[in-house]
Amino acid sequence: MAEIFGTVITAINAFEIVLAVGKFLKSGIENAQSFGDDTGQLVIKMHNQQVRASQLKLLLFGELSGSSIKDEKGQIRPCWFLRLPIEAMVTVSDSLQECQRVTQRYHILQKYGFSTSEIRDAFGDDNKKQHSNTSYTTILKWAFHDKKKAVKMIAEYREWVEDVYQLVLGYFLAKEHDIVQLQALEENKEAQELEIAKSLRLKRIIESDPMIADNEVVLLELDMLNTVVSDNETTCSLNQGTFAEENVLLEFIEYVVDRTAVQGVPEGIGAQVERLAKLMQSPKPREILGLRSQGYVHQPGKQRFAFVYEFPGNMKNPVTINLSELLCRHTKFRPSLTRRLVLAHQLALAVLNLHTLGWVHKSLRSSNVVFFRSKPDWKLTSQERLFEPWLCGFEYSRPVDAETWKLADRNLLRNIYRHPRRWGKPTTKFEKEHDIYALGVMLLEIGLWEPAVSFERQGFKDWADEPDKVKERMLEHASKRLGFFAGEAYQRVVLGCLEGTVGLGIDGLRCEEALKEDVVDELHGLCRSEEMGSAAG
Repeated sequence: MAEIFGTVITAINAFEIVLAVGKFLKSGIENAQSFGDDTGQLVIKMHNQQVRASQLKLLLFGELSGSSIKDEKGQIRPCWFLRLPIEAMVTVSDSLQECQRVTQRYHILQKYGFSTSEIRDAFGDDNKKQHSNTSYTTILKWAFHDKKKAVKMIAEYREWVEDVYQLVLGYFLAKEHDIVQLQALEENKEAQELEIAKSLRLKRIIESDPMIADNEVVLLELDMLNTVVSDNETTCSLNQGTFAEENVLLEFIEYVVDRTAVQGVPEGIGAQVERLAKLMQSPKPREILGLRSQGYVHQPGKQRFAFVYEFPGNMKNPVTINLSELLCRHTKFRPSLTRRLVLAHQLALAVLNLHTLGWVHKSLRSSNVVFFRSKPDWKLTSQERLFEPWLCGFEYSRPVDAETWKLADRNLLRNIYRHPRRWGKPTTKFEKEHDIYALGVMLLEIGLWEPAVSFERQGFKDWADEPDKVKERMLEHASKRLGFFAGEAYQRVVLGCLEGTVGLGIDGLRCEEALKEDVVDELHGLCRSEEMGSAAG
């Protein structure tokens, strides 16, 4: 009990320091005189991080403080933090203490020229500030005289908050909760605002929890669907169509008719399609990059199910373009390294979130990463849109423990993204490492900014039946070319994905931890370093 009490007290106190730092930074930006038109944007960014930190504290501890943590009987008052495993409590507390240690050293401002005593006065209460020889306003103005410093400090603060958020999310998803606890957590205001509730709901769907409310599958009317499929050959899973006179996006799940089954649908497929429908209909955290489905249609005459998706952001008749198409225009459109690193991190984080939920995608490839533009005259060379990817191709995704039912696929343009053991109609079970391999191919493309099919002059056609040779060539391109175009650190991340060393031989939570540490965190660090370099330049 004493150990737990100490951990809770330490975590609460550290959180208070983090919130105080956020208040200090926001005040400094608001009082800055040299940021011009960028002041508003910087204030918004800092405010968002402040809110996120405050929501995390309220989620974990409610209104508890160091003085109110025990009740009249001397027992620790209940809070969600106490429902974490003890190792999780210690890890979260350690992460918060790291923020506190940085703040106590005042490294965030000492490196800009202030003494410890000056900054301690600035962080003190209002009475101490009034009697201090150091002007609080002076410190703020000096510290934020240079916009580059403010950008760096906001990035540091964001990283602190995000580290704690990812730890909390990961442990809540991994822990065995009873139904009542899960329902209470989903209904928690802060869990909803942080989108943790959405992730918990998705996990319950994946695990076929029968107690989920409002979880009926929407089966749409067949005569309302008009499918318009492009004549151009593409490996993108999305198609344009109309539903109830509205333009929509469609994905198809095909099957081979079983004459002995109801409506010809093979045993097992119907249940998986229904579970996939529930997943795709549910609201999702933006980090998963998944579109939201309106429902699905069974088209027995065409031996397929059609999933109907909304366009994001209430766009009307937007134009879509996928990553593969952008890569094919690499001679005309070359995004900066910063943009490419951010995109790589977003995709890796989406895969991590799926795996943490217990879901594998199975169809990861650059043509299944799509971008939308709302105006026909929007230039495809705009780099800003690279920050808004969406992931499709969920037609074959499934829970890790579900049976594989995918049809044989010998399309080379799709196979080059697949692990060698997954070519054709594989007999081995799909593992998370196969998703990680496909992610590695996409990261290789992003680093070189070139479609994988163009890595070889003949487009890998000479090795259409030699998957191991294709993998060998992917590794060779990563080893010989990637370091020059994206740096050695990025190269190591990609090689780890392709070689299968990420999470090798481990299962469950430890596999997600390996993906997080070896891929997601590494890419996040590269993004931050590049952003800092750009700000310094």
